[in-house]
Formats: sequence, C-alpha cells, structure tokens
Amino acid sequence: MDNEKYILIVSASEEKRERISSIFYKQGDHTSDAIDHINAIDKLIRRKKNGFGLVLTDINKQTKGFKLLSGMKKSKMWYKDLPVIGMYDRPKDKLRWSREGGIGSLHSIFFPEDLITIVDAFYNKKLVDRT
Repeated sequence: MDNEKYILIVSASEEKRERISSIFYKQGDHTSDAIDHINAIDKLIRRKKNGFGLVLTDINKQTKGFKLLSGMKKSKMWYKDLPVIGMYDRPKDKLRWSREGGIGSLHSIFFPEDLITIVDAFYNKKLVDRT
C-alpha cells in the first residue's frame, strides 16, 4: 500500500495502545508502541531514519508526554522534527502542549474518525487541531 503510515503510539494504558493500533491496522498502517517517554525515545533511537512518520502520545504523569516532546525537540537525532500529536484530558494541558511546541492535539476521548483525520492531515503536511 503506497499510503502506509508508521506511527509510534505512547501511552501507559495497554488497552488504549491496542485500541489505537487496531484503528490504524484496519487502515493498512503500521504501529509500534511505548509505555512512557523513555521507552519511546529508545524506540526512536533504534529505528532507522524516517522509520516513523509521526508520534502519538498521551500527555499525563504516567507517560510524561511533555518530557518526550522536549527530549525530541532538543535532540540532534533524525527524529527532532518528527510531528508529535498529544492526547490530553485537561484543557490546560492542551494549551501547554501548544506553547511547548507540540504540533497537534486531540482529546483523549475521541472518535476513530477524528484520530484518522488528524494523523492523515499531518502526513499530508496540513495543520489540524481537534478539540
């Protein structure tokens, strides 16, 4: 499939990672998952350049999405400019995400169509923010 996507999903919730992976699997896309920012950076480092096209991360205390974003942006590695979409629970986290350089955001409770739309938009170089 020409339009396959390679997405890194970062969430402390195994159920959520599996649910999101399932959505993209049905689209013919590929996913890998990580439980927190440390695991995510490790997977990014081990992956070849351009191995992932996007990171989708929870913004919460368990996953430490803000630390992941900061670590990626400060890095000199290939993934420093990779789009990172944050999934938030609290509106104040959405605002902080934008201020700290997060490209897109999506509420943690979402419809599959909204998730697909925002990811497709980033792969097509458009900026979309679903609230």
